[in-house]
Amino acid sequence: MFFNRYVLGMAVLVLVILTTFASALYHSFFVFVPPGKMMIIIAKTGEDLPAGEIVATQPGQKGTQKDPLGEGRHFILPYFYETQLANLTTIEPGQIGVVRSMVGEEPPAGSTLVEEGQKGVWRQVLTPGKYRLNPHAYKVEIKPSVVIKPGFVGFVTSLVGKDASIRSASIASGSDSTHRVFLFAGEGEQGLRKDVLQPGVYFLNPYEVKVQSI
Repeated sequence: MFFNRYVLGMAVLVLVILTTFASALYHSFFVFVPPGKMMIIIAKTGEDLPAGEIVATQPGQKGTQKDPLGEGRHFILPYFYETQLANLTTIEPGQIGVVRSMVGEEPPAGSTLVEEGQKGVWRQVLTPGKYRLNPHAYKVEIKPSVVIKPGFVGFVTSLVGKDASIRSASIASGSDSTHRVFLFAGEGEQGLRKDVLQPGVYFLNPYEVKVQSI
C-alpha cells in the first residue's frame, strides 16, 4: 500500500515537473502579440546592413527587421532573435497620417513628396484605420482631415510642383479686344487651383496642398 502511494506521488511529481518544463519551453519559443500591438524582430545573426541602412530589408540580414509581425502567437528562436512589442499606428476618424519613410529607394533630386517605397515624405496619406508600420523605419505625423461644411467651398492651393505659367486669352468685345490673364495652377504646378472643393471630408496631404474654406 505504501509502495503504491509512493509510486503515485512520484508520478504526480514527474508530471508536474514535465508540465512546468513544457510550459516554460512553450513560452520561451512562442511569443504572444495582443490586439492593437505588433512585434518587432531583431536578428542577432546574419549579414551586416549596408552603409546608411537602419533596418534589414532583405532576408538573412542582421538587425531590426523592416516588417513587424501582427497579433497572435509566433514561433521565435530566442538564440537568434530578440523581440519588441509596439503599438499599431492608429488613425482616428477625422484624422490623416503623413508618413516619413527612412527606408526605400532614393527619390529623384529635389523631390518634396515621394511615392510609397521611396525615402522621404509620402504623397499618399494614411486614412482612418490601423497600420503595422515599423517605428524604426517610419515616422507618422497625425493631422486633421479637411472638412468643408455645408454652405462653404474649399479653395485649394498647390504647394508643390513647378511655378504656374501665365496663360492669357484675347477676348473680343465689339471693336475692342481685351486680354485676360489666367493665374490658376495647372496639373503639376504650384498655386491656386481652378476647381474648388464641395462640402465633405477630404484626406489631403497638408504638405501638398493648402485649403481655405470660404
